[in-house]
Order: sequence, then structure tokens, then C-alpha cells
Amino acid sequence: MLNWYSKLFVGEGARKNLSRTILKIKAGRLAAGIYVITLSANPDNLLEFFRADLLKQKAFRLNCPPIIGIAKGKDEAMDLVAQILQETYACAGTFCVEEYLKNR
Repeated sequence: MLNWYSKLFVGEGARKNLSRTILKIKAGRLAAGIYVITLSANPDNLLEFFRADLLKQKAFRLNCPPIIGIAKGKDEAMDLVAQILQETYACAGTFCVEEYLKNR
């Protein structure tokens, strides 16, 4: 089961059909061109992003870290990751994204 952050970060391109896109991802259907941003499972990294269609794979879906953002296209996903990190540092003074999201 996928774990979604309640105050999801959303890129401009993904905002258009957001609820429909989220329903597709939850149902395990193809969401073409959509990337999800997650907290990193690797302690050496802060965030990760990958194509949402990878979540169609059962093993990948079961081990997916919490989804905190959604974007349309790789460039928008990179911009959204940068935005999340900038906001985290501006508000918390550190890059501890997980702690920042708990208090946001």
C-alpha cells in the first residue's frame, strides 16, 4: 500500500489532472509522464524521484517510501525536489526533510 503525504507537493504540470492521476497511481494503472518524489530509503540521500509507472510492479509498490510530491516530467520533478529542499532549509535551517515535513 502506498503512503501519501497529506500536504503533497505538486508541480504545475501535474496540477491539471491531479486527482485523476493519483487515482491511476493508486489503482496501479499507467500514469504516463508522471514522476513521484519520495523520502529516500537510503540514509545517504534526502529525496528520490522516479517514474510513477514503476509503481505497477508489486515489489516496488510494497517497498515504496512515503510519496511527498508529484510532477509531470523529469525536469519538473528535479525543480520540485529543489523547491522542497529550499523550503526545508529556509524554514528549518537544516536539510532534514523528514523532520520538516512532520512539523509542516
